[in-house]
Amino acid sequence: DRFIEEWFIIYDKTHLEASFHQKGGNWEVRLLTAEEAQKLEELSEQQEEYVDLWKTFFHQIAIKERTNKKLQTSMLPLHYRKHMTEFMDDVRNYK
Repeated sequence: DRFIEEWFIIYDKTHLEASFHQKGGNWEVRLLTAEEAQKLEELSEQQEEYVDLWKTFFHQIAIKERTNKKLQTSMLPLHYRKHMTEFMDDVRNYK
């Protein structure tokens, strides 16, 4: 309910499934064709800008004095991070 006015996709790369959230709160979950999956893998120039904005936001809201990498790793294992925009550059540093 937090993003009821937004359009977004949650993509499961392993199973080639996606959840599509439409404005107004409607969800659709379905298998993707190979072509659809390929399109999701390719980022447009505008999407790259959003990736940069999201990474900047994520790192700016963090409180450096309260960083607890051990706790963070226990709550969100490393093998998930390689697929998360905010961690893509940092995965190698979380040990």
